[in-house]
Order: sequence, then C-alpha cells, then structure tokens
Amino acid sequence: MARGDLLKGGVVAVLLVAGGLAAYAGMQAVKVEEAALRDAEIQAELESIFAADQRIRDLYLGKIPDTEERTEERLAWMRSERDRLDRFHVDRIQTIVAEVGWPAISRFGPVGSQTACVVAVHAVHDYEFMARSADWMKPLVEAGDLDPECWAQVTDRVLVHAGKPQQFGTQFRGEEIDGVFHWGIHPVADPAQLLARRDAAGLKPYAEYLAWQRADYRIPDSAPPFPDEPVIPGLTPAQTPASDASAAPSAPPGEAP
Repeated sequence: MARGDLLKGGVVAVLLVAGGLAAYAGMQAVKVEEAALRDAEIQAELESIFAADQRIRDLYLGKIPDTEERTEERLAWMRSERDRLDRFHVDRIQTIVAEVGWPAISRFGPVGSQTACVVAVHAVHDYEFMARSADWMKPLVEAGDLDPECWAQVTDRVLVHAGKPQQFGTQFRGEEIDGVFHWGIHPVADPAQLLARRDAAGLKPYAEYLAWQRADYRIPDSAPPFPDEPVIPGLTPAQTPASDASAAPSAPPGEAP
C-alpha cells in the first residue's frame, strides 16, 4: 500500500474516532439533560404531596379556614381523606425510592427531601415501610443530606409502635383521665441521657422541640403530665411554654400525626 493511502486511511480513522467520541458525548449530554428533567418532575411531585399532606391536617386541626361547618360528619370525612392520602402517598414514595433512592436535599431540595420523611412519619398504616424508611434515611442523615429531626421522629415512632422506649423523645401522647386532659412524652430509654443523645444526633434543643409540639397541637399549659411521665434531668416545665395557655386541644396528639 502506498504511503499516501496509509495517510489517508489514518486520517479517516482519526475522523471516525473523533466522530464517535462526539456522538458519545452528545448522547451523554442528552442523558444528563433527561435525568435533570426527571429529577425536576419528581421534585414537583414531592412538593405537591407535601402540600396535600399538610393541607388535610391543617384543615382538621382548624389551622386554615373550612368552607363547611365542622360537624362530626365533616371531621369524619377529614380523617378518612387523611388516611386515603397517607396510603396513596406511601405508594408514590415507594415508587420514587425504587427509581432514585431516598430523596436527598442536594438532589430534590429541602421540601422534596422533607416530603418523603413526613410521609414516613404519617405511615401509621404500614410500620414495615416506616421501619425501612428509617434505615434508608440514616446514611443521608450521617452525610448531612437529610434533616435529622424527621429521621428521629420516624425512628421513635417505630420503637413506640413496637412497645419499646423511644430514643429521642419525639413521640407524645394525649388522653383524658378523670375528665382532665393529660399530655406528655411516651417512655424514653435512659431519660438521663436523652439530651445528650439528641445533641449527638444533631437535633434541636429539647426545650425548643417541646415548645414547638405544644404550639403545633395547641396544648395548654394547664394540661398536666401523666403520672408515669419520664423525668428529663436539666429540663423544667418552665422551659416548655404553650403557645396559648387558654387553648384547648383541637385534636388529640396522634389523631392527625
């Protein structure tokens, strides 16, 4: 073969390789763009799920105006709708997790990530899913890519359901005893170490968390604790103010988790 033919063949080969690399790069760019579009779709769905989850609970707790009279029938419908949505949302989250893994903040934003956590917290009809969720969330919490507060709630709720003491003090109970509404904490493992465990897990100060729970469920200061209430060293009743001492609970804590 003549030298000219060899040179021509080499040029053709180089051009073919270059063309192949360009085509490959183009295909990869398309895949990245498609993945980004899919992530945006998932994020939008997660945010929609969060809005629906919160709206039915806010409606039930009287936090937002209702267009209808709050009769027993209306409240029963709200509970039924809440439960229907919870089941539907668990199905959607499981489908999303199967596709992209547990939603992380860095990929789906704070609200998108929080949505999956909230759905897990509210999955009282499916504790197996709730327990799996806690396992899925833990690596992201350790990597700083998931809010530890929600993971702690899921972890504690699974323990309480199993009849075991909770670890982080996130689960509460409300009940009338002799006509008096009592409110307090479910049993806690080693209460003396609760504040240290919460601090190690990156959770907010417990006094702040208790105040938020009281405000969220409108628990009055007058609600006494249960006789078997865990004693948390370093925490006094004065550190857990209610948002309105005259307010009565609009729904028992746990009724609309």
